[in-house]
Amino acid sequence: MDMGPRAPASLLIVTSDDVFGRTLETLLAPAGYQITRVYRVDEVIQRARREAPDVVVLHADLLRPDTAATCARLRELPELGHRTPLVVCSSHPLTPVERRDALRAGAWHLLEAPFHLDDILPRLDVFIQAKREAETFREAALRDPDTGLYTPQGIQHRAVELASRAARAREPLACVVLSPAAATVARQALLEAVTRALRDLGRRSDAIGSLGEDLFAVVAPATPAPGAARLAQRLANGVDVVVRPDLRAGFAVAPIVDQPAAVAPRLIEHARRAAAEATKEAADGWLREYRGA
Repeated sequence: MDMGPRAPASLLIVTSDDVFGRTLETLLAPAGYQITRVYRVDEVIQRARREAPDVVVLHADLLRPDTAATCARLRELPELGHRTPLVVCSSHPLTPVERRDALRAGAWHLLEAPFHLDDILPRLDVFIQAKREAETFREAALRDPDTGLYTPQGIQHRAVELASRAARAREPLACVVLSPAAATVARQALLEAVTRALRDLGRRSDAIGSLGEDLFAVVAPATPAPGAARLAQRLANGVDVVVRPDLRAGFAVAPIVDQPAAVAPRLIEHARRAAAEATKEAADGWLREYRGA
């Protein structure tokens, strides 16, 4: 039997009880879980927004009488939604009311001490597989079936996910926006050439999609400003030479990602503004970096 997630999964434990925390870490770390622990209720929302963990484990003994309220608040976060497993654990028996309220607030499972490895690991494995399958279907729904690129809604969603990973890894996040020059007459040919270049040259690690209004965006993790400029150049080099002079681009970089849900759309907007400035330039000024208002 597969006794752990198929790929490393991140688990956020919310407890101030060192014995409880060490018990879960001892059980789950050897199975490949990347475990983070927070000690206070007021930390869990901020940490969940920043890291978007695969599973959240809430220690009911710490959260009483606000276990259900905390579950409900976590469910409202776009980084978690209803697709992220919430598991409520308790070192003491939960009352029927506590069990009912936690489940109604979005908890996937309730565990009471004593905790057994053979019970916890298979459940978490099933939960994570269900989460990843849901994310696979959601991703398919956010792509254009004709081009394979993300839709405008899809690129925004994917950007938040990449921003969450960047926050966990403490890595920069970049966005490159490609646009036709303001005065181009070969707009349709250019758009088709850019679509082909993005499809053929895009990196698997990047999120690539349309922003509408003849704009395309590439959100690139672990990419500082020089890397973003090289990425834009590589994509431009893949565009047909006939229409390449009509291509313009802008990029922006977030060196530090602290609030993924806020940073991701702001990053795309900044790259869009830089591209808009580039559309006013001649071919030799085709690439602009966002430098602030």
